[in-house]
Amino acid sequence: SSSQAQVSASDQSNLISRITNAVRPCYNLGSLSGTSAEDIVVRLRIQPSRDGSLSSRQVSVLGAQGVNGSNREYQRQMVEAARSAVLNPRCPLPSLPDSMYENGWSDVVLRFIPAQLT
Repeated sequence: SSSQAQVSASDQSNLISRITNAVRPCYNLGSLSGTSAEDIVVRLRIQPSRDGSLSSRQVSVLGAQGVNGSNREYQRQMVEAARSAVLNPRCPLPSLPDSMYENGWSDVVLRFIPAQLT
């Protein structure tokens, strides 16, 4: 409908930053900190409900980049760290503008880049 705001690329980037900053405190690498696991960048797609809630079936793993022979064994744990961060009730999504839900934050891809998040 025409009441939906068009979400510009800069708006979308801002929404993603706000979401990433909100979940950052719950992104915990534990014993993987400082290892080659930190070269792994996990991409998650989240499709939050309009009220900002998120259940595990609204989170899908799109893949991991930077996986190589030396860190392949950590890939599953890195994916889990990213999923746990977005699903942790201690780090809820920020309140985001309803007008930007439809074309904006209803379907978002987040990149978990350890060097930027830890």
